[in-house]
Amino acid sequence: MMDRIVEDVFEIGTKPKLAVTLLNAVPNRDFENKILLHAVYTDDDEKALIYHYKFEGQKSDVKRNFKDELAYFLKEYEPKPKSIKDFLFFLGVFCPIKHEITIKTISQCDVREYPILSDILEDTRGFLLWDYQLDFLCGLFCDVPRNAVSLRKGLNARDSRSEDIAKKYKFNENLSLYDVINKRMVMDFTVQPNFRGAYNLYKAVMEHR
Repeated sequence: MMDRIVEDVFEIGTKPKLAVTLLNAVPNRDFENKILLHAVYTDDDEKALIYHYKFEGQKSDVKRNFKDELAYFLKEYEPKPKSIKDFLFFLGVFCPIKHEITIKTISQCDVREYPILSDILEDTRGFLLWDYQLDFLCGLFCDVPRNAVSLRKGLNARDSRSEDIAKKYKFNENLSLYDVINKRMVMDFTVQPNFRGAYNLYKAVMEHR
């Protein structure tokens, strides 16, 4: 199954046709600024994009290998991945230049702390990755939905006023919303899930076992 997946790091200007095929459109500034692309895609005529990360720097800045971590996820992580939600989770955790958090270190964390958190974060195995999850958590304490969204945006921007508000919102006397964000958020902010990439990864792995 792994042989159907290609992982490559290249300067966009050196492979413009491939870059456009994968990303559909590439702005001129990416060529002018010698932007690098870390791309994972299927090894077929379709070249279905699974994951990509654009950055300035050197190829050596990529500290993590997608296929190695995927192999660990498929063989070692419990429970074993079987649904598209599992592959969404994997893509949310993987970031090629953040070497301190890997799928292996994540698998060793104990996230059993408070039942309602396990329910809300079930899709991501107890970790906080997605905007809608943080909206949900904020919404537990906000009367108006738009206030929950505003709080989420403030927390993602590390706004001190939003953080002070989150410290006052308590699940119990020992656990605040702010604590949950610090303990459960994998990256520095939440994002939208990579649905298309997860679908392409699911097909590449699960339909060719």
